[in-house]
Amino acid sequence: MKEDVSLIEDKTFFRDDLVVSDCIYSPAKTKLLQISEKEGCKIINGMGMLLYQGALSFELWTNEKMPVEYIKNIIFK
Repeated sequence: MKEDVSLIEDKTFFRDDLVVSDCIYSPAKTKLLQISEKEGCKIINGMGMLLYQGALSFELWTNEKMPVEYIKNIIFK
């Protein structure tokens, strides 16, 4: 999870029809996602995963549904 490290640095792995996802949410664009985006890939970071993990945790602790859309509007500004 170091800021300037990627397990895949060989650009030949990436194509413009590829979707590259990273579970890390901070930084929003890891080196893997930066490389992928430059090569034309669609990229997805870990913020969605964090949001829905948080929603499940909220429900386990409070027995209430978390207002996912409200929180989504805050963190995905």
